Amino acid sequence: MAKDKTNGLLAAQNMEFIAEANGLGVLYSGFFTTAANISGKIRKALKIPKGKHAAMTLVLGYPDVKFLRSARREALDVKYM
Repeated sequence: MAKDKTNGLLAAQNMEFIAEANGLGVLYSGFFTTAANISGKIRKALKIPKGKHAAMTLVLGYPDVKFLRSARREALDVKYM
């Protein structure tokens, strides 16, 4: 939760870095963030105080798959001047 969305997003980004460094997988859930900000029932269940909003929802868990390398990328078509 955050008064300022930018601060909340920056905090979520740092939480993602720490989670991944500790072996957790992270998924950003924009759908639930929107629902939490709109639905009075969800706001009440999460005890979100007035004046604060859900900036981002992170879904954390231990992944079943480990990638040995990153995905292949196409060669860039770049012209430096």
